[in-house]
Amino acid sequence: MSGIYIHIPFCRKNCSYCDFYFSLNKKHEPDFFNALRTELALRKNELQNELIETIYLGGGTPSYASLEQLERVFYWIYTSLPVAPHAEITLEANPEDLNPAVLEKWKSLGINRLSIGVQSFEDKYLQLLNRSHTSKKVFEGLSYARRAGFENISIDLIYGIPGMDLTEWEKQIDYFLDLSIPHLSGYALTVEKGTLLHHQVKKGIIRMPEDEIFEEMFFLLIDKLEKAGYSHYEISNWAKPGMESKHNRSYWLGKKYAGFGPSAHSYDGLTIRKWNKPNLHQYIKNITEGNPWYETEKLSEKDRFNELIMTRLRTDVGVDNKHIKLKFPAYYDFFKQTATKLLHENKLIYENDFWRIPRHAKFITDGIIEEFFVV
Repeated sequence: MSGIYIHIPFCRKNCSYCDFYFSLNKKHEPDFFNALRTELALRKNELQNELIETIYLGGGTPSYASLEQLERVFYWIYTSLPVAPHAEITLEANPEDLNPAVLEKWKSLGINRLSIGVQSFEDKYLQLLNRSHTSKKVFEGLSYARRAGFENISIDLIYGIPGMDLTEWEKQIDYFLDLSIPHLSGYALTVEKGTLLHHQVKKGIIRMPEDEIFEEMFFLLIDKLEKAGYSHYEISNWAKPGMESKHNRSYWLGKKYAGFGPSAHSYDGLTIRKWNKPNLHQYIKNITEGNPWYETEKLSEKDRFNELIMTRLRTDVGVDNKHIKLKFPAYYDFFKQTATKLLHENKLIYENDFWRIPRHAKFITDGIIEEFFVV
């Protein structure tokens, strides 16, 4: 399986919490898309023997991109690469960009899954996060998407927003359940260095909730979605049966993927990882002039072991004991000793030769994973 990720960096606003690479200057859009198609062409041979089963347009705000430019990119992909007939093709979208005309155009390009950055159904929280849409646009946009025939829809929601209590968070979850959307990505609001939120917290303008509040909100989300029939298939993702994100699951299972655009990452499924530099001007300039626009790293056995633990323990699949023993014999004794210790501490379960984090310990997943890391 091979997937393609395309990073489209343009945004209308600087969301207070976001530390992804983005640009607020859309005047460079034509040059960016010219460079993007050049990068796709230059790396065509990487994908010639692969069946492309997923395509994911992330950002930034891909729904903010010019329809004409998107059409040219998809034309190149469909005429140059072996795309599977029923490939999952996801576009990240903001609610304010959803209207009947643009949705029909996206469908005509083969886009069949929308990941919509709702974040909250309440205006006061949207304003605090510096989002560019209103709650009215959320409900309006979701209605347009459904009427346009999009069934495979995911939305993002953020919990732990300053001022939000457990009752208000439950209200957010109920809005989601009432809409019968098949997939949810639920994230705790985190303070990333260099963001507007980081500045606001540092200056005392905003005070973040205590950890106990985050934990209560996390388990409330698990409880309500579990009762509604959603599978908690990754630490921050829930889906109705069969509606899991195929593209993102391929990341967590260590499969091959290729990333295009500034800041995008690629992995050959074995030992080579590379990433494009997170600078729009440098990306355009280097590709146009034929200079290197990416950096490459060869993963050591230690790196691959750590990454496997980090990704698999976040999922419902867990870590295959036999796989560790076969592929990482040098680390197997350490792995087994650590896993056994965590089993006795009731932080892991062991079933059918797989190690998984039990439901009650999922809030401390990161800490559990760290215990396995080989430094």
